[in-house]
Amino acid sequence: MSVIELAVISYGVVIGAFLRLALADHHLADEPKDVVRLGTGRIGTTAALDPMVIWLAIIFMTFSLFSP
Repeated sequence: MSVIELAVISYGVVIGAFLRLALADHHLADEPKDVVRLGTGRIGTTAALDPMVIWLAIIFMTFSLFSP
């Protein structure tokens, strides 16, 4: 599994290096970088919170089913 992850990350680095050469200068300014950084943070936060929300929903459903 870690070999696949290493391959995907390496592929992303190579593609990113080629895209940096191909993109116009206005795409490499601070504002687009901030938008990408914000989107990445939001995806990371959502990925971290989703299992917790699912776990809490399962607990509440279990308590509501087995409560007298």
